Amino acid sequence: MNRFGLGKIAGEFDLFCNEEGSGLASLTKRQLDHHGIDSRTFFRDFSHFFRAHGMGSTFRILPAGDLQPIQGYTEALEQFRTTNFLVLRD
Repeated sequence: MNRFGLGKIAGEFDLFCNEEGSGLASLTKRQLDHHGIDSRTFFRDFSHFFRAHGMGSTFRILPAGDLQPIQGYTEALEQFRTTNFLVLRD
């Protein structure tokens, strides 16, 4: 697992996982086996939050590292599997 992240604040933080070597981790302690369903984590909520704060340029980071632009929210974006996104200020 790559144990690094990008953010506004530099520092070191605790990284939580369900079991050692699972490949799933979070900065918040929660069950990670259902990929956001149990935690009620939906892309829609992030999309609305980012747009409300002037960060509307959203991309899905694909496995090969390519960026796929996301033009707006649709229910098809709720995939409930590990997905990385890049969000930029407008």
